[in-house]
Amino acid sequence: MNRQQFRRARGRAAPRYCRDVGESRASSSGRRPLAVGDVVVRYCAWLGEWTGAQVLATAGQTVEVVDLDWSSPVEPRSVAELGELVPLMDPRGRHDRARPAQLNVPRELPRSFTVLGAAAQLDLPRCHSYGSWSLTCGFLLDEARRQRAGASQWPWLVRCDHADLDHRVGSGRRDDILALHLFRVGETDCAEIAGRFPKLVQLVLAGCGDQFQPYSGPDHGVLRNVSALNGLHDLEVLRFEHVYGMTAADLPQPDSLRRLDSLTMTGIPADFAQAVRSAWRPLVKSGVALSVRQARSKEWLAEHVRTA
Repeated sequence: MNRQQFRRARGRAAPRYCRDVGESRASSSGRRPLAVGDVVVRYCAWLGEWTGAQVLATAGQTVEVVDLDWSSPVEPRSVAELGELVPLMDPRGRHDRARPAQLNVPRELPRSFTVLGAAAQLDLPRCHSYGSWSLTCGFLLDEARRQRAGASQWPWLVRCDHADLDHRVGSGRRDDILALHLFRVGETDCAEIAGRFPKLVQLVLAGCGDQFQPYSGPDHGVLRNVSALNGLHDLEVLRFEHVYGMTAADLPQPDSLRRLDSLTMTGIPADFAQAVRSAWRPLVKSGVALSVRQARSKEWLAEHVRTA
């Protein structure tokens, strides 16, 4: 996490974030603010089960949560169904310095999460690490269980340059790939992506080489048939970075992507950016994290992107 992402997670960059996206914060969204003791659950595609976490503290625009060492194939209806709350020990730490899997995350609860109810707060020391909700409720639990079983880490995730994709996963259909992060995409057909990886939960398409480095040009990509991504009905996270070629007609549709709770667009055509804002801004109050920045005009595209 770079400095800007760290500051935004803590809430310092909230005013700028609101201006970029044109959305309200959770305090005015009509959703009940998270409170200490709340237990939240969500369905985790990596595990194929429901997972949970508890809110330990609130501070400004962030809340501190701890993952629970619990999962179930059946959606719980009450906190009692979870039994005794047991914190998950962070699988990324040293075995001789075991610590709970705690994290400070934005206070806005994504719409794929549900507040199950309140329970007695787990007595744990404060945490000073910051991140996103995507790292809670299943991500670390999956890693911990794979470690215990001696299995490979994150077999459902592919992260590579587009030119290396066939080498990594072959050229056929892969239903087992749930997260695809492609960089230096060049010219990419999104219909091919949707056809090869129909079960995607996360999709990142970036023209640049590393999502943590600022755009410095001339790295960019051109996407074709972006509307085909509306067939990825399990998608929860969609991110475009410095990619062009799409128009307002290629809009990711809210009625098709009903599970999407994180939509990030940086460096995209201006008409496409406006269409995304208009379609998705009303869903911010329902728990969709929306960020649309660096919309590029036709003049900019004509000068910098020959094939857009």
